[in-house]
Amino acid sequence: MCDAGVVIVGAGQAGATLATGLAQAGYDGPITLIGEEPYAPYQRPPLSKGFVNGDVGVDELLIKPEAYYAQKHIQLIKGRRVHAIQAHARSVQLDEGEQLNYRSLVLCTGSRPRVLPIKSAELNRVFSLRNIDDARAIAGALPEQGRLVIIGAGYVGLELAASCVTQGRHVTVLERAGRVMERSASPQVSEHYRAMHEAAGVNIVCDVNLVELQGGQQVTAVCAGDGRCWPADVVVIGVGAVANMELAQAAGLQCDDGILVDAQCRSSDPHIYAAGDCARQTHALLQTSLRLESVQNATAQARMIVAHIMNKAPLRSEVPWFWSDQFDTRLQIAGIVQPNHTSILRGDPASGSFTMLHVQGDRLQALEAINRPADFTLGRKLISEQLEVNIQWLKDEDIPLYLRD
Repeated sequence: MCDAGVVIVGAGQAGATLATGLAQAGYDGPITLIGEEPYAPYQRPPLSKGFVNGDVGVDELLIKPEAYYAQKHIQLIKGRRVHAIQAHARSVQLDEGEQLNYRSLVLCTGSRPRVLPIKSAELNRVFSLRNIDDARAIAGALPEQGRLVIIGAGYVGLELAASCVTQGRHVTVLERAGRVMERSASPQVSEHYRAMHEAAGVNIVCDVNLVELQGGQQVTAVCAGDGRCWPADVVVIGVGAVANMELAQAAGLQCDDGILVDAQCRSSDPHIYAAGDCARQTHALLQTSLRLESVQNATAQARMIVAHIMNKAPLRSEVPWFWSDQFDTRLQIAGIVQPNHTSILRGDPASGSFTMLHVQGDRLQALEAINRPADFTLGRKLISEQLEVNIQWLKDEDIPLYLRD
């Protein structure tokens, strides 16, 4: 049994940021990064955009060139799974029986697509989009001018719709909720994106209860409970994600829709951390427990762990932020939009460039910036510093959002 120093389970954004961060900070022990996929750590956001339409290759997805890990003395183990954690012995067992000791263990196990309880979901050409192989399979299965049905109108579903409709495919997006991006965007932004997609030729249907996929061996249609059906050559299901926390649960760690961690991302075992999609943390700024599925959160939590392992000052929580590129439009969200916020429009949606500001009392709590990077950057500072805001000034485009005395 060898001493692996820091063992990182999961070679995604959080795992890669953590491993490289430790190496750059001068960590004095071994660093082992274990991933289930046969690829070096890569970025997932381009999968639904440039990668699926062939504009971006695998090498361009990589967070770092594969040779970088060896140069930094990081042992990268690809295509392997951690089978079990022996927390009492501070060791992990890999799928082929090999065991690794650890000083610190970090779980960056991510999440997996939520299963849609629908009849005949096992038909051929029915996919989810989570990794490189998924994106390749979707691109390979979808014929030119083929009919793509996307179930779920979240970020990934709409990004994929935009990518495919611009290539001449016939795209239908089916959503159970009353509007697109309902979980993450305000009604005003949802309506803007619905109109944008429909103008580009995407057929969007909301308030639909899907019950069945039809076809022999291969899917041919998606059908709702009211009898409506939409023909399909390929179906992609994107109805949310589930935290991969089974390994943590089996090791006795406290979990609740994610691995519960403290302000330094430590689990209920002081030698085990968690970061990224699998981790649930009480956010210091928002004062609420969240499991955030974003590159920003994965990166921020990884840096928190690096600081703690290296005995540096604790890093403060950042304002959560997200982005989505669809067609030639970039949506940037800072904070978490809540129903009890008062919404303020800044700019004209008809221009394709505007910001929705969400305030509570005299403090800005969240914003959604459409093609407005300056509003996004300055608004994040306002949210982070919780400065008093003037509502009339927020509406005035001639006044920058953030002003110092």
